Amino acid sequence: MGKLSRNKGAEGEREVVRLATGFAVRAERTAQLQANPNGSEKSDVRFLDYPHLHIEVKRDNTKSVDAMVRQAMKDKHPTEEAVVIWRRDRAAWRVDISPELFFDLLIRAEA
Repeated sequence: MGKLSRNKGAEGEREVVRLATGFAVRAERTAQLQANPNGSEKSDVRFLDYPHLHIEVKRDNTKSVDAMVRQAMKDKHPTEEAVVIWRRDRAAWRVDISPELFFDLLIRAEA
């Protein structure tokens, strides 16, 4: 991965943390945790009150959303739900989640 791509990825992660914080969701980047060779953290961003989510952040103009989801599914722990937060240049952020998680969220919102 080139320096420009790493910088773009890191900036995307910071953007998602700011976005989450704007909705009162406590979030942090995990780059320092991923760099630890003994660590098990694979999420790009962690939502502190939702440890069951594996958050994959992508700012990418070429990778397909399917490829992003495949990577998140491969990297997540079996007890985690994969969430891909992504955007193309000059576009709004999007979120891709499984139908199971989507409907679970709807049910919880009604309760």
